[in-house]
Parts: sequence; structure tokens; C-alpha cells
Amino acid sequence: MRIVLQGSLDHFGVRDLLAFVARSAQEGTFDAESAGERVRIALRGGQVIGTESAGTSDAGDAADAVAKLLQWSDGTFTFLDDVVIAEGAAPIAADIEALIAEAEMRIAEARRLADLYPDDSIKFRVVNRPPGEISLTAEEFQLLFQIGTGKSLAQLKSDSGRAAVDLYPIVKRLQMTGLIEPVADPDATSRDAGSPRVAPPAFATAVVSPISAPEPAPAAGKAATLSSRTPPAPAPPAPTPPAP
Repeated sequence: MRIVLQGSLDHFGVRDLLAFVARSAQEGTFDAESAGERVRIALRGGQVIGTESAGTSDAGDAADAVAKLLQWSDGTFTFLDDVVIAEGAAPIAADIEALIAEAEMRIAEARRLADLYPDDSIKFRVVNRPPGEISLTAEEFQLLFQIGTGKSLAQLKSDSGRAAVDLYPIVKRLQMTGLIEPVADPDATSRDAGSPRVAPPAFATAVVSPISAPEPAPAAGKAATLSSRTPPAPAPPAPTPPAP
């Protein structure tokens, strides 16, 4: 195994390096390190045939490995003339340019989510007086119950098993509709821990429950009575005949 190319990521952009190596169609392994982290990308015939990053090596992590590399501005790299793939790794065949495009999309999405909630210790709770009737999806209704009297974003990610990319947009929609609010006092939820769990407002149940059949239209001539729901005024008394 020989080193074909090596250098510093301070002087060469990762995107250009990967594109250059792929265009050469040379078989080998791009190996990079930065701040104690390591990423390997194995190539053959201009195609990515395997990746390894943070101890993972399955095909689903290829774009994540490239995304991690693209965000490094310092570190070192080498390109070896032999393919090095983690033992038991599933073989893949992916175009490097397609992986770079996917990685850049993931980076942009991660930055957008970071702008929404830069700190996952932020806590939310269901508001006491929701603003009228609001339609909810099943996932929004479920998350509303999980939030209850107060949960942090980190707790919600753990409880729901959702990644930030799936969870944060739902939280944002609930906040924008006025159903949840940030907890101003970080200790408020801990003080309320012994209190009974507060369920989401009753209107939410009505919104997500099956819609009942509409009432039949009122008969002609009775619309005013049914719409106002007040009894009709009594008829005036008959005039009294004059005395003889």
C-alpha cells in the first residue's frame, strides 16, 4: 500500500479533492482526519464503493460521511493506492458528485434547523388557553401530549425517537399556532413535576376525532328560528269589539 497523494485540508478544499480523485478513476482510499475524527472513502473506477465514519460503515451513511468531510476546514488527508473498507461493510456504488450534492443538502438543512432552535435544552409546554379551534395532524397531536407541562427538545428527541430534522419543524408549527410556548423559567417544569399531567386542550381532541354528520338544513320559513335558537314572538291579542 502506497501513499499517492497527501496534504493539509488547510490548503485544499475537500470538495475539489474528492472530485479530482474520482475523475482520476484510480482505485484507492481517501483517508482524512480532523480534530480527532476520521473519515475514509473507498473508490474504484470513479465510484464510491464504501465509506467509514465514526465507527459506522453502511451504505446509508455515505452522504453523512461526505457531509462531515465538507465541513472540515483543517486537518490532514492521504490517498492510498489500495481499497480499505471496514470488515463486514455492505458494498455500495455511488457517484461522488451525487453524494456531494446530497451532503450539501443535508448541511443546509442542518443549518436551517440550528437557526430554528440553536439549543436543544430549550423547554416548551402546552399553553393554558389555546387560541380557538386549530386543525392538527396525528403527529402534531401526539407531540402535544408528549410536551404536556414541559419538555426540552433533547427530551422530546429521546422520547419520540425522532431526529431533529423531523422533530423541529413539528415543534415550530405548534409554536406558531400558539399551542405551545417556551418555558421562561428553566426550573418551572421541575417544580411542576409532582403535579398531575396536564392534557392538551379539549378542542384538540375534537379536531382530530372523526367529523360528525352535518345537521339537516332547516325547513323553509324556519331559518330565523333555528339560527337564532329563540322562540317566536307571541301573536298580538285579537282586538276587543266596541261596547254596544
